[in-house]
Amino acid sequence: MPTDMTITQSLEFQHNYSVELADELPGNGQNTFWFRRTGALGSDGLLLRISTGELDWTGIFARADGQLTGYWSLPSPSHLLVCCKGAGYVVNASDPKDWKPAVFVHLTQALSSVPDNIVVVADFCYVAAYGPNGLRWKTDRLSLDGVRINGIDKGIVRVSAYTPQGDRWNAVAISAADGSPVFAG
Repeated sequence: MPTDMTITQSLEFQHNYSVELADELPGNGQNTFWFRRTGALGSDGLLLRISTGELDWTGIFARADGQLTGYWSLPSPSHLLVCCKGAGYVVNASDPKDWKPAVFVHLTQALSSVPDNIVVVADFCYVAAYGPNGLRWKTDRLSLDGVRINGIDKGIVRVSAYTPQGDRWNAVAISAADGSPVFAG
């Protein structure tokens, strides 16, 4: 596992698995799964041990060249979001062969909102949310080169979107329910 990673751990949603960082692969190599998505680099990455009580397995999650690294429980009790230096994966802990690349090639942020039953993710241009049934919504392009999730409160996802015109960050409010823009009235 690369040593230049700060690892975020967020297990706020009810889940039926445990996750721990692993230092090495199991000696016998059994129940080891490699996760690699488009845009991922190399074969090293985040090494996790996951247990559901019925199945114990080790995952090696290939990295990209970003910063975000960690894992988040999702509103579906058997799924988690794993990210290694920006390369994201949505994995079924009960069946590690059942996985998908995250909605964006390079994730820059992830934030859980239990009251809204979503995990919101961002890349450099867009914001999206995962709910109990997978991807719930994805915004239209918000920026050409910079999106920050500032918080989620009372059903509103507060975002800053960079614009090179005037070199400034614009405030954007998004409905946590469906990803639509929210306008103050």
